[in-house]
Amino acid sequence: MTGASDCIQNSASIGFDSNFLPKGPVVFFATTVDGVMVFRADGTGTVNNRSFTVDAGEGTTSDISYQITYSIDPGGKLSVKAVPGTSSGFIGEGARAIVLAPPAPTVLTVSRSNGTQFARICNGSLIMTRLSDDDR
Repeated sequence: MTGASDCIQNSASIGFDSNFLPKGPVVFFATTVDGVMVFRADGTGTVNNRSFTVDAGEGTTSDISYQITYSIDPGGKLSVKAVPGTSSGFIGEGARAIVLAPPAPTVLTVSRSNGTQFARICNGSLIMTRLSDDDR
């Protein structure tokens, strides 16, 4: 998978109001990501990716791994629930390509290993291509 997003973020204690307007100062940043998302037949999966983020002239990389659950409705709409959020998209013919994007604005709470928490709103998408037919 590969993707990109633009985000605004502030402290989780400040956050955003119900109209997604920040209650205080925000930081803007852009992120690109590449990695592997595995969908198992039981509706679960894993994500392992590397992201590159640029904000205020500084660049950082992060290696991220997390678990997902997913479902596919009769019309082919894919819903993926991940920590920390939900994305939805559509599956192309033969499941060769999947495009994921948030279905609506969502405030995500991001927790770092050092205990700091952020409130974040992002706009972006992921594009995935099938690498193997082993599990069909």
